[in-house]
Amino acid sequence: MNFYLIRNRKASWGDYGNIFLIGTFLPAVYPYNKYIAVVESIKQTLEKYDLKGLDFSKGKKKKIIPIDWQNWAIEEPIPRKPKSVEPEDFILKGKHDELLANEMDEIWIISPADTARVVIDRDKKVHDECNHISLDLTGWNESDVI
Repeated sequence: MNFYLIRNRKASWGDYGNIFLIGTFLPAVYPYNKYIAVVESIKQTLEKYDLKGLDFSKGKKKKIIPIDWQNWAIEEPIPRKPKSVEPEDFILKGKHDELLANEMDEIWIISPADTARVVIDRDKKVHDECNHISLDLTGWNESDVI
């Protein structure tokens, strides 16, 4: 049996990079917290495989802010920051752009089953490796997405 760990690309700019990844330029597959956000084309592909325990709910585009961070130089400091210097204020203080929201792909949320538990042993962690992550399958119901 194979298990795959989905991780986000390491975001530049610390918390700012994480905030930008959940904005207008959402990657096609984006894990956040215990959920996975996917665009329509990925959803359609996954549905072809009849995976057990794969449930989708439609994501909401509550507040889409036009921040063209993809064209910023990653190795440079952030060109502009909110007055508060808090990254979430790009979103909280920004104005929703309905036209931009309509241009975006539909977003679907996958909620993995709570039938298995991820165990993290930080004492075993090796830089850039996943050897410190294991699964406790005691309550697993053979769902493909955990």
